Amino acid sequence: MKHALIIFEDEKGFVLVLAMIIMLILTVMGISITRMSTIELQIAGNDRRVKHAFYKADGGTEVAIELLEENFSCPVGFNKPAGFDSDDATTSSYLQIVGVDLFDANFSKDKNMSGLAVDSTKPAPVTSADVPTDSYRTLRIPDDPSKHDDIESHTNVAIYGTTDFAEGSALQMSSAYHGMGFSVAGGGGIKNMDVLAQYDGVVNSIAKIFLEYVHLIGLEGECNY
Repeated sequence: MKHALIIFEDEKGFVLVLAMIIMLILTVMGISITRMSTIELQIAGNDRRVKHAFYKADGGTEVAIELLEENFSCPVGFNKPAGFDSDDATTSSYLQIVGVDLFDANFSKDKNMSGLAVDSTKPAPVTSADVPTDSYRTLRIPDDPSKHDDIESHTNVAIYGTTDFAEGSALQMSSAYHGMGFSVAGGGGIKNMDVLAQYDGVVNSIAKIFLEYVHLIGLEGECNY
């Protein structure tokens, strides 16, 4: 028995159409994967910049506290170089200690935000949100220790505070009818200092850290500067 082979005219080019559909699907998938990879890279880059800025600001507070304790240990603050005047807000001179620029030789003394001015032409800061900046700061920590200017990346730190009495405890016992007694009390003088650090990184990555630091008066070390 013979079989007839019939070819339908309407199926010509079907393989080509199917191949084009498959290519289109693969192209769309490739574009989607590429876009997802690009977005993931952007997210990773943003995360890296945010963390970099945070750790720079956090490191700024650590440097500030160490220098603050050193400054406490010097009765009149750090030694001033010739021509330095921390009360002159227009001066461009500053102290340099291990790569850190100090705009005040005795920043451990009682001071409020209005005393942080580096540029006297700018309005005084009102809240902690206004500091630190290039105009109101105590320290500048450049990323590159060999470059001391505001053009290069750097961390600004503002330090200010007041002297206060520490909370203590007292125990008093009356003595007979005279109303006299014996007491034992604890406490002392403390320095309540606000330490604010801010790092402005690339692509608007900004990190700011605010902390309160308490120094117990009488526990100063040796003045090294």
